[in-house]
Amino acid sequence: GLLERPRRATYVISETGKQLLLSAPIEIDADFLRPYGEISQLYDSPRGKYISLPPDEGNGGELTPEEQIEIDSSQIQRQLSNEVIEKIKSLRPEDHKRLMIYLLESMTSSRQKA
Repeated sequence: GLLERPRRATYVISETGKQLLLSAPIEIDADFLRPYGEISQLYDSPRGKYISLPPDEGNGGELTPEEQIEIDSSQIQRQLSNEVIEKIKSLRPEDHKRLMIYLLESMTSSRQKA
């Protein structure tokens, strides 16, 4: 509700946003923005879960193929990341230690090559 999107790739500050800025907030962070719009849905959702916001009215609610590909690839990357994290969390302590050593060695050897 603090921004408006009159057309694709164009954002303007709404009247609510202007009034908010007139109060000269010291810091604008997620906690500050929670009462304004859909941001609370994003931050209150379980970590890594994708929450789709309602489509913008500026382009008739339709995404371009490039936008759809970007969203799809982001979802795949987020899902893969969550799966890797869960797998790492399920490792036994000695396997976790081996993984960390392997990763550190890989990082060190890749830096030496560069």
